[in-house]
Amino acid sequence: MTIHVLDVLNLSNGRNLDADSGIRLKHEFLRHVLRQRSDLFFHLIVSHKLPEWFTQGFSERIRLIPLDLVTRQRGGAFSFNPEELAELIDLRNYEIDLVWLNQPELVNAYLFLLNRAHFLDVHSFCYVHWMDWKRWGSVRNRRNEAGNLASLGGMLASRLIGCNSQFGRQKILMTAKPWLSESAYKGLEERLIPLYPGIDASEIKSVRNSKPRDKVKTLVFPYRALRYTGFPYLLNHLQKLWHRRQDFRLLLTDPSQSRAIQRLGTRLPFIEILALSRSEYLKVLWEADIVLGMHNGWNQWSLAAVEALACECIPLFSSETFFPEMLENCCTKEEWLDVRRLFLYYRSEFANRLSDLLDDDGEARRLAAKLARRARSFYGWDQRARVWSQCLDLVDSAIPPVTKKSRTAAALVRHVVRCNGCGKAELLRAMEWHIRTRQVPWSRYRKHLRANVQDQVDAKGRTIYHPS
Repeated sequence: MTIHVLDVLNLSNGRNLDADSGIRLKHEFLRHVLRQRSDLFFHLIVSHKLPEWFTQGFSERIRLIPLDLVTRQRGGAFSFNPEELAELIDLRNYEIDLVWLNQPELVNAYLFLLNRAHFLDVHSFCYVHWMDWKRWGSVRNRRNEAGNLASLGGMLASRLIGCNSQFGRQKILMTAKPWLSESAYKGLEERLIPLYPGIDASEIKSVRNSKPRDKVKTLVFPYRALRYTGFPYLLNHLQKLWHRRQDFRLLLTDPSQSRAIQRLGTRLPFIEILALSRSEYLKVLWEADIVLGMHNGWNQWSLAAVEALACECIPLFSSETFFPEMLENCCTKEEWLDVRRLFLYYRSEFANRLSDLLDDDGEARRLAAKLARRARSFYGWDQRARVWSQCLDLVDSAIPPVTKKSRTAAALVRHVVRCNGCGKAELLRAMEWHIRTRQVPWSRYRKHLRANVQDQVDAKGRTIYHPS
């Protein structure tokens, strides 16, 4: 039987949609999970403005619901119009079995719309991609409190919560603890699990080429050039290093397309600003020598770092964030000491570690190639999609069916058999369904139907029930 998932696309800032990792992650997950499973159907709320590549390779088991989505940076995590959503989702004709949201701030709003306003009994699987725990002054921390509390409310209302690393999990729990009772904290701790984001390993391997052996080493910084990614810290060190040696260049992919960053290329001789297509971007990663990871603990993960690692870039990553966890998933216990020595640094060690890698005699390159093979396997969507889809099953299983003694449930099955198939709207009319006259939510009747009749999806994504 088909599990119908309501999903909402997360837009970061809307400035460069082609480089939005949240959009690409959703695209790649849906393509891979629907190849693996035929019992999933996604109702995906998307922006009217989408990259052309987003729907390429999509299965028919995705229904796109266009909406004027607000970007997260402009308050999209709090943008919610119940009347418009109810009309677009159209619960008279379409089934929803669970909600999957990348923005936990929206969980309670969607659950209220579906369960209270339309008397379903669906549960939420939410994914926490970002949560603020900045180490700034108290005034800035107070500015984050409202958003963090909204996120915590969505997490507490969810049946299962995913985050993108064990490092992120500990940070979320640390942020939540002062606000929660002991029992609430324990419940959050039990339901919050690390779910590593995946990469399209086949796409990465398809553009593979040999790395050039130039005397000038190529460093790549494939992130937003902002404070949270450690860019000011990196720039300060590289300017000092340039006075001692000029055998390197720094490539900035600049996904935010910032004017200030564009001007850096004219001011500093070792910086090159790139505007790349997806295939060009991956080729640049394959040709680069070293990928730098300077993130300072304000976020939980980096897909760009994983992709660079999978392209055999030698990593130089901060030890103070999620990077050790990222690398540990790609190496054996015997290799771990060498990985720490070569690829991870603390702040006082960065300049020396970078100089060592610029002078590498081949040891680091050989170890990086081993890590790349394992990264493509461990983080590839072929494996990650299976783990993520198991979470959907777990949340769906939380909905109990009506009891076998239910006369209404038996009448619904008989109606499907008598009509030799019918849609949800017809069943609701036959049942004379109205939320004010019912004591049992529709989702429990649907669970009974899923166990006793067949359901199929028509060309528009509407559920049609047929006799078994």
